[in-house]
Amino acid sequence: AIIDDTKIKVLKLTKKGYPIYLHVMGHFIPAEFYKITTPEELHKYAVKVIESTIREKFKICSQLKGSYIYGIFGLADFKGINSSILSKKFMAYAKAILKLQDYYPEILEGCCVINAGLLFRAFYSACKIFIDSKTRKKIKVYGAKYQQGLLEFIDKENLPKFYGGECECPGGCLFSNAGPWKRPNEVEEIIPEDILKRRQEINHIMATGKLQVSADDQVKDGVETEDL
Repeated sequence: AIIDDTKIKVLKLTKKGYPIYLHVMGHFIPAEFYKITTPEELHKYAVKVIESTIREKFKICSQLKGSYIYGIFGLADFKGINSSILSKKFMAYAKAILKLQDYYPEILEGCCVINAGLLFRAFYSACKIFIDSKTRKKIKVYGAKYQQGLLEFIDKENLPKFYGGECECPGGCLFSNAGPWKRPNEVEEIIPEDILKRRQEINHIMATGKLQVSADDQVKDGVETEDL
């Protein structure tokens, strides 16, 4: 099982037509996560997400662009993280995700890491030896001043308002699945009350910026991971 908060969120499309996959690291609650999910289960979940993307989303994205789309754009928000990401236990989960590059070596079209600070630098230093050199070159890292960087890749209308864009999806951009793959007559998901309440809390957190990052815990904007 994967806690709803920590699931990978699907936003809209980049300027080049690639689906955007967002992971808000600040929502990660280690004690809860470790209780219900092993590294192996996390790996299986990620494979399921990718296979679903290939099967359901790439075809639609390719039709819209008029040429073949095979790739996703990653957006990782490290605002609000704590030192738990440096633990051996967390690294085991990170490695489980990094194994995906062995099976899908070219699927990452690009990636932006935002709100990256000293903890991210330490985390990246520990895991970069497991990341393929081609993949590392696709990653751009930003501190708190990331808006212009994101707008190089994503149009304002497709970027959530809480990241400096203009998109305000009903129910919150994190949970709307509002890309072109969403069918007009799609039956709305029935969401348990406790999950719905938590989603509302998360939407409020994202809208108000309650997850904080200190001014001295930031990296220079637009840095490539090769320079970290």
